[in-house]
Amino acid sequence: MFAYPSLNHAQKVRRLVENPSEALATLQGLLADGSVSKASLTRVLQTFGKDRHQLELVDVHAASFVLYEQIKIVETLPLINGDTFDWEYLHPCRLLAEQVHASESLQRLLAKVAEVRRDEHLQLIVAFDEYVPGDFKRPMTNRKSMNLVFSFLDFGGHMLMHDALWFTPVTVRTSKMMAVDGAWSCMLKRFFHTFLWGPCGIDTAGVALVLCGRPYLLKAKLAVIIADGAGWVQGLEWRGAGSIRPCFKHGNVLKKDCSLSGLVDGFVEIDCSQVDRFERVDAQQFYDDVDSVVEGRRLLASGEISKSKFEELAFVSGVSVTEAGLLADATFRSHVDIFRVMYQDWPHTCLQDGTLTVDMSKFCETCDTKLGIGARFWEGRLRDGWCFPNQIRCTSKQLHQLFNEYRIPTEESLQQIKGTMSQMLGLYGLIRHVVETNAEFHGPEVALERASFYACCEVVDEFVAARTGLRPLAEVAERIRAANTRHLNALVAAYGRSVVKPKNHWVFDIADDIERFADLRFIPNTFTMERLHRDVKKIAKNVVNTKRFEASVLSRLVLAQRRRLCEEHAFNGLRGRTLEHREGVFIGCRLEACGLKLAAGDVVYRGASLAVVMACARVGAELFVIVEELLRVEPHTVHSVKARLAATRSSVWPIRELEVALAWYEGEPDILVVLK
Repeated sequence: MFAYPSLNHAQKVRRLVENPSEALATLQGLLADGSVSKASLTRVLQTFGKDRHQLELVDVHAASFVLYEQIKIVETLPLINGDTFDWEYLHPCRLLAEQVHASESLQRLLAKVAEVRRDEHLQLIVAFDEYVPGDFKRPMTNRKSMNLVFSFLDFGGHMLMHDALWFTPVTVRTSKMMAVDGAWSCMLKRFFHTFLWGPCGIDTAGVALVLCGRPYLLKAKLAVIIADGAGWVQGLEWRGAGSIRPCFKHGNVLKKDCSLSGLVDGFVEIDCSQVDRFERVDAQQFYDDVDSVVEGRRLLASGEISKSKFEELAFVSGVSVTEAGLLADATFRSHVDIFRVMYQDWPHTCLQDGTLTVDMSKFCETCDTKLGIGARFWEGRLRDGWCFPNQIRCTSKQLHQLFNEYRIPTEESLQQIKGTMSQMLGLYGLIRHVVETNAEFHGPEVALERASFYACCEVVDEFVAARTGLRPLAEVAERIRAANTRHLNALVAAYGRSVVKPKNHWVFDIADDIERFADLRFIPNTFTMERLHRDVKKIAKNVVNTKRFEASVLSRLVLAQRRRLCEEHAFNGLRGRTLEHREGVFIGCRLEACGLKLAAGDVVYRGASLAVVMACARVGAELFVIVEELLRVEPHTVHSVKARLAATRSSVWPIRELEVALAWYEGEPDILVVLK
């Protein structure tokens, strides 16, 4: 391997592509760790180089771009100011082909899916969401970006919890995106054309793969698009939650205090809890409205109508579609039923400034005002004594910081709790347990507010329970509708109509969508995307030269995914150091399987049985946990149990149907209180 100091970046990359080496492969493995910058890695190699791989002779920057340059695509987009923008992203079909070629685990998984689906199209799931590099105290807002990922519903709900099975072809800064004519909606349209219906599209031509030595032509159709409310505003050029029509799927649901709902029969507002009064949007009428807005823009540009007339037209229709946007595209309309593929994500709806966040914040604010129980109380109760599963231990141990002096100063009242979706998911169970076990919350002063909080928790409970896949989704949808009806009525009774948000109604939309997933037996969600955001943030934070920011981030992301896919037992297996107990039997401290990440010390349950994990084991391809089963278990509250640590027996449990406890603590000597 030789150095090429006189060559430019493109020439260096080309030479490395033409002359692959062991040193290049080693460097790409090191670059897969997004927390290490390329500059830092270069300095390390210059200091400790001259080894048998000759790593110091390979240009680190060029090595990080080798795979990226082979599978990237460049599209020229028109900008609002009349200029053009060369948009670089990874061609999704090439990305898929390269990762399948490199990973035997992915080949085996796709071969199994292909055996079931045979000549049928696979079902494609696409999700997009914005992220901001940095942290809560120092966000790098100038690098705020849109991230798009895709995978296949055919993998199944448990497999889709693996980060490695989500492919990231697009990340683009919001500042670049907003300068494009049509913004993200235009870019999304171009992406779908390339991915699905282009000359090498996965829907039309298919992707040629070799799976475990056998050729296979993979074809797929767009089945689900997931985004949050802000994402749909950007992707569909919808006017969103603040418009007169805050629900995309129910045409007769209007915003609060809209005079039209009282004048015209059939219209309701977002605080309506009578499900039978909601009317689905007529697709033909919707696209007629879209075409009217596009034509209105043309007339506005030619001076034939005034700006106020156009604004009135967009206001009534509920969309602000541009000719370059997704909904105005005839190809997209002919291939995709937007009302069928559009899925409002429940974690964003409930947990990200959503229904649970609002209700929990209002309840804590009421307790502060009426009972004098404020932020310092919650900070203290959440800080000490709690134990959490290994998978969420780090984040859960920091939940008390949501109430610390930095976020909620002592002189201020507790008005809003701010945290990530995962933090909210862990927090509500802890707060509910504290309320259930402390008499000061049981008085009549906060009775209505407590009832509303409990009802809201029940809605989230239904979503969480559905993740196990043990209950038919048609039943899940009906239970969610009933729970959300109870919560909406309790919320209005406690705080009035003013606190009702469009997201309270969107839960009904999600229940309708869940019925469509009955054949899949699982509900898609974006918790995996939240974890993927953590990976991309680490890489984005270390990019020094932002001239090719998107290329720098994607080049490292594709290497990080390849590393995970190429690991032994990439999806299911023991993790960390293992010991071969006897031939074919391996023992370890951690395992990952079926969407679970378990470790020694975790508390798990199977039905009514409760146990503490002592070790993890693999016998052939089967995974087990060796546990100390707690024999004397009795109810403590509606959502927790008590168990005596003295009465145990050793058992071996298969991982199927296992669930991990939310948290636990030692309530009395030798008594373990476990929150399910």
